Amino acid sequence: MDVDAFCWKSVEKVASDEDLQVWFESLGPPWKFALARLTHQQVASTLPTNSCALPDHLLLAAPSRQLSYRAGRLAASGALQRLGFAPEAPGVVEPGRLPHWPNGSIGSITHTMDRHSGGCLAGALVLRRGSLLGVGVDCESLLESDRAARIAMRIAQSDELAAWAAKGIPPSSVVTAIFSAKESVYKALLGLTNLTPSFHDAEIGAPNSHRSDALNPQIRCKLSAVFKGQLQHLNDSLSVTVWCYLGVSHVWTATAISEHAV
Repeated sequence: MDVDAFCWKSVEKVASDEDLQVWFESLGPPWKFALARLTHQQVASTLPTNSCALPDHLLLAAPSRQLSYRAGRLAASGALQRLGFAPEAPGVVEPGRLPHWPNGSIGSITHTMDRHSGGCLAGALVLRRGSLLGVGVDCESLLESDRAARIAMRIAQSDELAAWAAKGIPPSSVVTAIFSAKESVYKALLGLTNLTPSFHDAEIGAPNSHRSDALNPQIRCKLSAVFKGQLQHLNDSLSVTVWCYLGVSHVWTATAISEHAV
């Protein structure tokens, strides 16, 4: 469980929806990816009726939270359809309010602000149950420099930050990427452990290169001893693989937890 990989890609342009879909689906795991962009004005015309229904706990939520939920379900519906399932949005499982994926599938959903449209940007990864033990996906808008500086030590160790900074990656991109990577790792751990992780329960090493032509450099993603102990019963050689796509406006990360290296 110590030989965990982190694969990195950096781009200097805004990624198109097609670029992201191709990138996610070229990583190795047999998952499907779909992306959704949604504004408040598009809700009624874009989503099918069954996807528009909000769970009880969101009926009185802020409009932005309701929009995020709907965009995430739209992305999930598209990913499920690409995998061969009926294009139905997953419901919610209580407690925990996690997505209720159709029988035979597992997945993960992420959403964040879409600065270009003023709406919500969402993505979903899904695959057939049994392919992996866990899957996580995360998307974050690049943090402003002052906010990145304020939260850096809350989400990363000084050694993590220094290692990334030594690669010439801007500080705001460093903090955003580490934050997103840990979010996707922790999403993939859901259902495998009953522990609630903190940001210091995983250590994300720096990439070997941040050049756009770098060919999947691998670095370490270490889990704390407490989490390793929780997962030991699954498989001694458990593999946690993380991928990161750093764009000019957003960072995307994905995590696969499997019994063997992906």
